[in-house]
Amino acid sequence: MPKSSSSQPVKTRGKRIRKAASEDNVERDTDFKDESEQEEQQSPPRKRQRAVIKPAKTPALKKQTKGKQGRLAGLMNMPIDIFTEIASHLWPVDIINLARLNKFFHNMLMSRSSIHIWHNAMDNVYYLPACPPEMSEPRYLALVFLKTCTSCGKAAKAEVDTILRVRLCGSCRKTCLVPWNTVPPGIMALIPFSGRIARGSNAYSLREDVSNLLGEYERIKRLNDATASQDWAAERREIMNARLKHSQKLREYFELNELVRKTELEATKANRQDEIEIRLEELGWTSEDMDFSYPGCLNQHGWLQLVSQPKPLTERGWTTLKPRLIDLLEANRTRRLQLAVSQRRMVRQGRFSELLRAMRQQDGFTIEIPAQHPVALVWDPAPITVSYEAPFPQIGYVLNSSVVLDLYETDRTAAEMEAKFEQHRAEIERYITDWKSRIQAHCSKLTRQGPKVPKKILQSSLTTSNKPNPFANLSDDLKRVLRADSFFNTSTLYSPQAMTYGSVLKYKGLLGTSVTLGAIKPNEPPSLDGITWNAEANKVARELLTCLGIPNASYLEMTDKSVYACGRCHDTENKTWEEIVHHYVQEQQQYAGIGNNPVLSKAGIVYKNVHNPKRCTELPLVRYSKPQATDEIDLYECKVCADSLILDEVITSEEKLMQHLSAAHKITDPIIDKHYVSQIIEEPERSELDFYDSDEFGEFDEGDGCTYARDHFLDSQLSRSPSARTARSQEADANQQEKQRNRRMTVYGDSHTLHFQSPDVNAVSIKRASLPTPKAEQHFARYELFL
Repeated sequence: MPKSSSSQPVKTRGKRIRKAASEDNVERDTDFKDESEQEEQQSPPRKRQRAVIKPAKTPALKKQTKGKQGRLAGLMNMPIDIFTEIASHLWPVDIINLARLNKFFHNMLMSRSSIHIWHNAMDNVYYLPACPPEMSEPRYLALVFLKTCTSCGKAAKAEVDTILRVRLCGSCRKTCLVPWNTVPPGIMALIPFSGRIARGSNAYSLREDVSNLLGEYERIKRLNDATASQDWAAERREIMNARLKHSQKLREYFELNELVRKTELEATKANRQDEIEIRLEELGWTSEDMDFSYPGCLNQHGWLQLVSQPKPLTERGWTTLKPRLIDLLEANRTRRLQLAVSQRRMVRQGRFSELLRAMRQQDGFTIEIPAQHPVALVWDPAPITVSYEAPFPQIGYVLNSSVVLDLYETDRTAAEMEAKFEQHRAEIERYITDWKSRIQAHCSKLTRQGPKVPKKILQSSLTTSNKPNPFANLSDDLKRVLRADSFFNTSTLYSPQAMTYGSVLKYKGLLGTSVTLGAIKPNEPPSLDGITWNAEANKVARELLTCLGIPNASYLEMTDKSVYACGRCHDTENKTWEEIVHHYVQEQQQYAGIGNNPVLSKAGIVYKNVHNPKRCTELPLVRYSKPQATDEIDLYECKVCADSLILDEVITSEEKLMQHLSAAHKITDPIIDKHYVSQIIEEPERSELDFYDSDEFGEFDEGDGCTYARDHFLDSQLSRSPSARTARSQEADANQQEKQRNRRMTVYGDSHTLHFQSPDVNAVSIKRASLPTPKAEQHFARYELFL
């Protein structure tokens, strides 16, 4: 790269150096001299002396000069071969600093004869690429090792641009760079450019390179020689290729050098930390106290700021650092002990819960439904198993025991807690047994409010672990509550429904299975006042069990599967044991309320209680039923019930409707359109609005989306004409009247698709509703809808 000429000549030992611009062919030794001129010019100018008149000019003190010469006399008078041997062990930056020390070393090191000293210094640096032929060794090494601007000589933190071979400060980038896309097209492909030297997406070239190369291009162009132009372009391309290859090597050197620097910094940090930890151990601090890497540590950042620094530890630094480190260590020890207590508490309480679960599993048992059992015949062929879960206290209830509270709260390890638990196991089991007996005794006492049970309280064909009669070893009190006809009420549910003993324990939270988040406090024993006897459900259950031929069965044998269907009414939905009992209880209560209503007698409507167990009929009270298909069927409506105004509307299949008319209304030969009507699902006629694209109403889209937009649009259009406003008003009045005629109605249908008729008995359109989940299918056999 051509070097810029200095504006003023510099004298060295009485010889004047010619300017670089005066010669076209500059040799390597001249490059050395030119760099020395630039470096001397970059040194700050000396201060001008004051123009004062002195009485006499005192001679300079030769003693000081002799002193300086005396300190450097040995080095300056040293034989050149010895100096060369010493310099061969120096780094390039040391040679540069030595060349800038004074004129003697400057002239000696910047001469052509001293080039081997620079080469030896370069050899001391591993993986440093060789000096490119376009640059002198001093200039190349200054570029690599000095953090100064190549143009102005000021300090620069920027990285070296390996393609342009410069390191520029911020201000010099503006003056020394030109955008590459502004370079004349003739030399654009022949000039070095870089996209890393400045921020942004533009590439830049050196202004000096552009002017020099442009001058060569114009000179070759004036020759009007095509061969010379091609040779010159080929030579420039070779120079560019060589420059790019050297740039890649130089970039790899910088990356390796950066990696080495980071490694050295990490080693320095590690040595500093080791030294600090050794001194702290001498003061009595342990390695656990100096551990700031555990989860939940609050002072890790402050510790690393003081310890992990890339500088060695000195005595002066240790004096300042010691009190700050001790404060952090004391806070860290307190925090670590707190977390250790919390960790022990979590492990201890978790192990305590495991011990309680093991005790809880001892009281329960699992039974298997035999393959020949009616429930198994109508259900999936896979084996059916049911489990009995005895009441068990939650941890909050157990903490009322002082022994348990001590085990749960006292700071111990899990092993120490378990050892003490085993010492007090008998006392803990006695406390839990008393807690369970209180609940079981309460429910057993309630069962005595019902009719007297036979001496053989439970009779079952179930097996457990291949052993018959799983209830043989149970107490009589437990057998009473396990009977399938023992039903209770509980205040837990919003709408009280008869429940078996197992459901009561589940809904009252008496099985010890709930998970409590956060701190657990001792709880008072649960109140049992909300659990009462349901005599009506007990009576219905006994009649249904008699119908099934298992009067002394357990509710476990009835399972929780939806395999029961009402044999008397048109409701075809399968139900669980609790749901079928609730169905009969509800139907009995409904008939008691409207069975003898004078409105029916005046209208000549016969209405019988089809769910009356004493009624002589061939229809069973309950039957086992396989899971129902979800296919849609033709629906029919009982017109007698619809016209009565007080009876629930009945909509079901034709077969079930014939059964309903015969059993409930004593109509054996029903006439269509008189006693019942067919329900035809009519598709609503499509209006012109159905063909509008919703996007056309985008400007009106508020609130409820397209529906709102269309209504808003129609209102704006209809309000323009009087006839339209009248029609709109009449439609609103009709809608209001229809709402006033709406009344409660009951809907029957298959478990997935429900059909119900509008309260207007003259309407023939059918509305449709679907159950959202299978769970809803089990609990909603009759749907009371309020339109």
